[in-house]
Amino acid sequence: MGGKLIIRTMQFVVGIGIVGCIVMGGAVIIAAVISGMNAILHLVQAQEMNIEVLREVSVEALEVADSVLLGLVLFIVGVGMYQLFFTIEDRESLPSWLRVTSLADMKEDIIAVTVVMLGISFLTRVVRWHSGSDIIYYGASIGIVLIPLVSLFLVMAYLAEKESEEVEDLRNENISLSEHVEDD
Repeated sequence: MGGKLIIRTMQFVVGIGIVGCIVMGGAVIIAAVISGMNAILHLVQAQEMNIEVLREVSVEALEVADSVLLGLVLFIVGVGMYQLFFTIEDRESLPSWLRVTSLADMKEDIIAVTVVMLGISFLTRVVRWHSGSDIIYYGASIGIVLIPLVSLFLVMAYLAEKESEEVEDLRNENISLSEHVEDD
């Protein structure tokens, strides 16, 4: 009795977190769209079109893309956690990129988007950079974070491919074994 109550309570708490992730993801995307419209307005209202105006609008566009990615990550985490903690009868109706069967699936998605977000963050800093050596330290710090993330992503992708190959080999063995049994 006590174990079921704890599990139900945790499902409720996780459900609150899931709703929070999805709502926050939507809010971040809406804020990014508003920011994008402001960037377009900034471009339209510019007194003269020069490289500085284009550079500033480019940075704003990259920041909008970064915010949209963050919103998508929050949405994917929310939907993924829902799939892991609650029963979904029509999981096949979800797009393949949104189907989550394990925490490893979500980790791969989050790592991939985090790598892109760090790249965008560095690119926006480079575009705004005028002089000084601070950009080297910023780039090195992002590189220090990216190396283990990309390494982890590559290892996870390799292991997933290896597992997929093993499953395919087992299927082929079962098919050939069943054909052999039918022939007898």
